[in-house]
Amino acid sequence: MAYFNTNVATGQTLLKFRKKADAQEERILSFFEKENDKEWSPHEVWKILYTESTPITSVRARISVMAKIGILKYTGKMVTSPYGRPERLYTIGYKNQPQ
Repeated sequence: MAYFNTNVATGQTLLKFRKKADAQEERILSFFEKENDKEWSPHEVWKILYTESTPITSVRARISVMAKIGILKYTGKMVTSPYGRPERLYTIGYKNQPQ
């Protein structure tokens, strides 16, 4: 979907980063599809799916992109993150749409 090339990567490096972002989105989407009756914060998703070697900011970016295009949706609710900051809750964005 989207990779934010803030490091100005090029060539094979950029391709590698884009593939990694796509794989993260697929993994996160799969998680939300399996847990489609629940609401999740980016930190909760990160804690379940990833280790500390994956930045939480990467998970937030993927969730934000998916919410922006309607794959996920912001529930209107927030929780306090482990860092003491408000964090949005998301759920699958298309479960009630006709197929």
